[in-house]
Amino acid sequence: MLALLILLSNVISHYLPAIPLSLIQIVLGLLTSLSGQFEINLSQDSFLLIFIAPLLYTDGRRFPKGELWRMRVPILGNAILLVFLTTIVGGYLIYQIVPKIPLAEAFALAAILSPTDPIAVQSIAKRTKLPDSVLHLVSGESLINDASGLVAFRYALAAVLTGTFSLAAASGNFIYIGVIGIILGVVLSRLLDSIQELLLRNGVDDVVFHTAIQLVSPFLIYILIEEVFHASGVIGVVAAGVTTQFGKTRSVEYRPELRVVSSTTWDVLNYLLNGFVFMLLGNVLPTAMRNVIEGDRFSTLQAVSFAFLTWIIILVIRTIWSYVYQIFPSKKNKGKKKGAVRYSLLTGLSGVRGAVTMAGILSLPL
Repeated sequence: MLALLILLSNVISHYLPAIPLSLIQIVLGLLTSLSGQFEINLSQDSFLLIFIAPLLYTDGRRFPKGELWRMRVPILGNAILLVFLTTIVGGYLIYQIVPKIPLAEAFALAAILSPTDPIAVQSIAKRTKLPDSVLHLVSGESLINDASGLVAFRYALAAVLTGTFSLAAASGNFIYIGVIGIILGVVLSRLLDSIQELLLRNGVDDVVFHTAIQLVSPFLIYILIEEVFHASGVIGVVAAGVTTQFGKTRSVEYRPELRVVSSTTWDVLNYLLNGFVFMLLGNVLPTAMRNVIEGDRFSTLQAVSFAFLTWIIILVIRTIWSYVYQIFPSKKNKGKKKGAVRYSLLTGLSGVRGAVTMAGILSLPL
């Protein structure tokens, strides 16, 4: 059903080019839920494994490596420092604005809203034609900030449930899951590349077989890192995607059919998985809003107002952060001060939330 609706959404998009494809898919997903016949229940772990792992792996493979290295400082700043700044400052402001919400819950909400989403960013970028510098920055940070956002969310949630918080434990855990995740992602990626290269040199050159290995790779890497080493599978698959050499080795270069089939298969898989994510976003909207609409804590209009104010808070924090970085005196920022306001606003507006935020919020019982 979802696959058919994805195909339908692309036909609709052809006749309504002014509406982003992702919004059409969200609306169709919403209609499936409102029909009362189609409700999808996925755990957070299942969602991250089935959808996020392969999509982030592909984004890592396709991301321009030169740009990733050239913009490493602002990307890491946005992916780590901005996430924790958003959690602390944003959480406190949400606590002040939204009545009856405890401070620890406000921190948890701000934490899970802090990571941006690469799928949603790419969807918006296709329509708005973002400048390359903004696109590379927001896309780069969205590959990494899921890990920092989930760590902040985990410890804020622990504070809600237990009433205690340890900064030392949170910092140590973040360093462990991040560093070990990166190391294991790189090691496992190179190991799988080496195995495929060895098989090719020994005559095992079936195109479908090697394409299948590529498709299995992100799931295998994610499960091993999460379940065996208890590190970040999310950041592990990103590191694996960025550092994978398959397709660049000599054995693969001499087999153009393998490169074509592998690339085309990934395109089809991403086409479907991207559509599935936005369909699921639409499908869970009624479930996510039901408690607010039926409850007596807030009116629906108040809830929408609080959601809008929360978005404004996150946007302002991102924009100010980007502006300060732009005007900060350094050799790289010479000549950038003139367009700093516009650049900062674009960076703030294009940092949209998506699948990981949805999975995290839906894991909460409240």
